[in-house]
Amino acid sequence: MLKYLVAVTDHLAAFSIMLGIIFSFSHSFVKPKEKKFAFIFMLLGIIVGCSVFGVRMYNPKGMNLILMAFNRKLVVTIAGIALISVIMTVLSSLIRNHIMRLMNLFALSVLVLVSLMYLVPPFMQYTREFVYFGESGISTNAMLRALGFTLGLIVCLLLTLSTYEVHRSLNTESQRYTFMLASVIVYACEYSASAVAALQRLKLIPLTDTVFKIMIWRGENPNAFLFAQLILAFIMMIFVIATHMKPSGTFPNKAMLRKEKARLRDCRRWSWSLCVFGMLAVFIVIVLHYYDTKPPAEIQPEPYELNDGIISVALDKVSEVIFTSSRMLHLMAMMSASLS
Repeated sequence: MLKYLVAVTDHLAAFSIMLGIIFSFSHSFVKPKEKKFAFIFMLLGIIVGCSVFGVRMYNPKGMNLILMAFNRKLVVTIAGIALISVIMTVLSSLIRNHIMRLMNLFALSVLVLVSLMYLVPPFMQYTREFVYFGESGISTNAMLRALGFTLGLIVCLLLTLSTYEVHRSLNTESQRYTFMLASVIVYACEYSASAVAALQRLKLIPLTDTVFKIMIWRGENPNAFLFAQLILAFIMMIFVIATHMKPSGTFPNKAMLRKEKARLRDCRRWSWSLCVFGMLAVFIVIVLHYYDTKPPAEIQPEPYELNDGIISVALDKVSEVIFTSSRMLHLMAMMSASLS
């Protein structure tokens, strides 16, 4: 159970935070079609990712090397689109017209699509590992693995929803652009570091000392960018709580004042929700990962004596083992006699 809970959370948490921010930006548009733009691209990415997974399952031996090269090229593509999204976000924050905002939304939506093409196949692969060889499909162990998988997915979905609501709660457009730009920059740095290793394995760049150090650093710090996204989410959460404590301005009547207080209260609740699910993600990828991967405890040897190169064990230390073994041998002899 822990293995799949940790694997799914580690696989999707960083992307979930950025996805919530992109959905919030998409929701800021007026026209319904523009609001659903990122959501439609997300569905397309899931469909294409499932198709890639299906192709691999249909012919695993023949498509293994092809899909390996495809994934490496996909990592480079994600890094390139992420860098383009960073540039478009900066331009959109400086030139605030509708066309530039649409171009920014299109770049971010394409980033979501390509990212899901890369993330969905290994995510779906986990579902094929619930039932081990020789196990029943309804066994307790299989159910626990499926439960861990489901809980990890729920944590990531709630992380996306909380980030979406908190980012929407920011007061000004400049604040929303700032946090969105920071999230996309972190995401671009993550895949740029992975793209260096992918380009080297594709033999497109030489293995220099700098390339080797980047590959080593990325392998030794797999959760660095996840923690960066979570830190960004915590800063955004603290900022929303600090700016949504009391209503400001004047209100024509008490009903409008109560409505504003209710809105501020909802914003604070979503902020605390983001804090809870963010801390839960940290707990999963650090604490539960440690308990899932820690080696078994060493078994101390039984007391013995070494005399002239001969190991001697006291009879009272092995009497229980001998008695148990003799009973097993006696039962096996009786069973073989009855069968004969």
